[in-house]
Order: sequence, then C-alpha cells, then structure tokens
Amino acid sequence: MNLMDSALNIPHQIDLTGFPAGVSVTHEQATEGVLLRAEQGGRGLELWLTTEAMKMYGPGPAVAMALSHLKQAVEAGLPEKEEGAYHRAVFLGD
Repeated sequence: MNLMDSALNIPHQIDLTGFPAGVSVTHEQATEGVLLRAEQGGRGLELWLTTEAMKMYGPGPAVAMALSHLKQAVEAGLPEKEEGAYHRAVFLGD
C-alpha cells in the first residue's frame, strides 16, 4: 500500500496549517516517509515523518500533526544552519 498516494495532498495541508508570512515550507516524499522543511532566511528545521508514524496514525492525521509541530518550532524561532545543514527532528511511530 502506498501511503503517499494522490489522495494525500501535502501542499494543501501545508497551506491549511497557516505558517507565518515569509516562511517557506516544502516536502520531499520517499519510501521511508516524508521530509518536511521550514525555512526563513538562513534558519530552518527539517522534520522527518516516518512511514511507521503514518501507518500508526493514518497518513492524513500524521502529516497534520507533523505540520503542527513544525509550526510550533517556527513560532518559537527556527535554529540557524550548522555546517550548511538544518537541524532535523524525527516523528516516529511506536
């Protein structure tokens, strides 16, 4: 079963999350999950949403929860890049 089929519209979920102006949120899909990235200037954070988390919570709710956590991080202040890379958090299933 492909959890990331066309029924899961991540760009639409990103829009619905309501990130602050000036923050760019992108995603990359892989067989192991989805990488969500929030960037603003030289700051940013990546959140890796694992396939296991999507199986546990359901793809739509898992993406919504991950985006909510990413938005909280944006509101708290994104960390600066270190050695050219963003900090990364992981959203796991149990």
